[in-house]
Amino acid sequence: MATPYRKLHKNYGIQQFDIQLTQKVKEQRWEYFYQNYL
Repeated sequence: MATPYRKLHKNYGIQQFDIQLTQKVKEQRWEYFYQNYL
């Protein structure tokens, strides 16, 4: 994971990638939350 992340940071700028990653993590967290607590 570290290497592609670093490559993206160098080549394309991290912001867009970061946004997508954060979105993905948020969705997974919510799914986990719903499955386990509701």
